[in-house]
Amino acid sequence: MNEAARQHVSKYLAYFGPIGALGGFVSDVIQPLAPLSAYVFWVSLAASMGLIVGWLVLQALRPRLLPPLLLATSFLVFSGALLLFQTKETEAKGVLATNFAFVAELQQTLGVVQKDVAEIKETTRKTAEAVSRVEDNTKSIAQSNKQIATSLEAIKDGFAGLNKSGGIIQNAQKPEEHYHNARLYEQNGDFGNARRSYNAFFAFKLNFLDPHLRYQAFLKVQEGRAGAREIYGAMYEQDRRPLIDFARILLVDPPQRLDLLKSFLAANPEFAPGYYELSQEYSAARKGTQSLGDKQAELQALERFKALDAQGKLVRYFMDQTAVAAWLDDADKRLKSLALLKQSGGGAAPALSAMRSNTDWMITLTFREIPKEVFYKLEGDDSFRSLGFMEYVNPGTGLKTPKTFFNLRPTAGKTMMEVKYTDIGDETRGPYTLVFDPAAELLSSHKKVLDQTKNGWLQFAANGDKVLLHFSQLVSGRCAIDKVAYGIDTDATPSTFPLEPCDPKNPNVVKGRTYIEVPAQTRYASVRVTYKDGTRSETVRIER
Repeated sequence: MNEAARQHVSKYLAYFGPIGALGGFVSDVIQPLAPLSAYVFWVSLAASMGLIVGWLVLQALRPRLLPPLLLATSFLVFSGALLLFQTKETEAKGVLATNFAFVAELQQTLGVVQKDVAEIKETTRKTAEAVSRVEDNTKSIAQSNKQIATSLEAIKDGFAGLNKSGGIIQNAQKPEEHYHNARLYEQNGDFGNARRSYNAFFAFKLNFLDPHLRYQAFLKVQEGRAGAREIYGAMYEQDRRPLIDFARILLVDPPQRLDLLKSFLAANPEFAPGYYELSQEYSAARKGTQSLGDKQAELQALERFKALDAQGKLVRYFMDQTAVAAWLDDADKRLKSLALLKQSGGGAAPALSAMRSNTDWMITLTFREIPKEVFYKLEGDDSFRSLGFMEYVNPGTGLKTPKTFFNLRPTAGKTMMEVKYTDIGDETRGPYTLVFDPAAELLSSHKKVLDQTKNGWLQFAANGDKVLLHFSQLVSGRCAIDKVAYGIDTDATPSTFPLEPCDPKNPNVVKGRTYIEVPAQTRYASVRVTYKDGTRSETVRIER
C-alpha cells in the first residue's frame, strides 16, 4: 500500500472508528430488548467478506469500496469485542451495563421501554386467553344451535306423528301437542279451546310461521280482520321477534302492507317467507291486471325466494311440510309463466311500425303491456301530446282503451320521436326514443303485406281464347321487391317479370305491365321474390 492509500485509510478510520464504537455501545445498551450486538456482528461480518472479495477482484472500484469496507470492519470489531466478553451473566443486561454503573443507570432511564414490553407481553397473553375463550364460546354456541335444530326437527316429527294418530291429547305439555289440539278443536268447532291451545303453543316462542297463518285465518273468521290485527299488534308488543313482526304485517291492508313488507325485508334480507309474500303483492291474483313493472317485481321476489329455499332458509319456518310444499309449487308455476319475461330481458320500450297509404303515414306503437295512456313528442316539439282514447272500454282493465297510433304527412322524412306511457298502476314508463325511417318502413310494410298474401301473388284469368297470368299483387308491392322470377309448368323460375321503379310519393299505385300471356294448356305457375333487403322468399306454386 502506497503513502496516499495509507493516508486515505487513516482519514476514514478517523471517521468510522467512532461510528463503529458508538454502534457497539448502543447495541449493548439495548441488549435487554434484543440481542442487537449479535445481529450487528453477523451483518457486518457478511458485509466485510463481500467487500473484501470486491476489493480483491474489482481493482478499478477499490477507491469506492474502501469507505464501506472500513465502516463494516469498524462495526465488526466493536460488536465482536462485545460478543467476546459476553457471558450468561451479561447476556440479560449487556457487557457494559454489567461492568459500568453509569451504563446501568442509562438503561434504567429507558426502563419505560422495558415496562411497555412487559405490558405488551401481558396484553398478548390476555388476548390469547380471550381468543381461547371466544373459540370455546363459539363451539358452545354451535353446539347449542345444533341442539336447537335437532329439537325443532323433533317437534316437526312429533307433530307429523300426532297427525297420523289423531285424537285430542289430554294434559298436553309439548308444543307440537298444543298445536295438534288447536287444529282438532278448530275442526270440531270448539273455538274457545282452540284459541287456548294456540296461545299455549305460541308461549314456546318457536319460529314456525304456518301456525300463525292458520291462527290468523281462524281469527279473521272469529274476530274479523280488524280484530285479528289488534290481537297481533298486542302480541308484537310482548314479543318483538321478526317472525311476529312479519305475521303482524300480513294483517295490514294494502297499500300500506307493501311498504311495511319492503321495510321488513330491508331489515331482514334472508327471511325467505317474506319474499313469497312480496311476490304475492305483485301477482295477478292480487293485482287483477298486472303492469310490466308488477311482473318484473314478482319475478325478482320469486327468484330471491327460491334462492333462499335452496340455501335451506325456508323450511325452517314451517312445522307442517305440506304448507311449504304448497308455497313452492305455487312459486314454480308462477315462475314458469314469467319465463318469457325473463328471456326477453323485461324491457318496456314500445315497437314502432308504419304503413304508407296514398294520403299519409300511419304510425302504430306496440306495447308489451296494456298502457293506460300514451304520449308522444316529435323532434322539435316542446311538450308531449296524449294520443287520446277510443270510445270502447277494455274489459281487462275497465278503462277506456288508449289510442296507440297517429299520422304523419306523406312527405315526412326520417324523424326522431319520444314516447312515454302510464301503466295500469299509474307508473310512468319512458320516455323512449324511437326513429321513423320512411324508406325502411316502406320496405318493411310492403314486405309484410306480401308475406301475408303469397297465394295471391299470381292469378290466372281467361280473356277470350287467351290465358293471362296476372302479377298485380307483386306490382303493387314493388317498393319492397328487387326481382320477380317465375316459371310456367315448372318449379324452376328461369324467367324475370319486369317491374316499374318504386314511386315513394305513390307507393301503392299499380303502374306499368301487370300480366303476361301463357299457353292455353298451362297447368300452374311458380314464382319467387327477391326483396330489396337481400332476402328471398320460397318458391310459391299457383295452380290454374
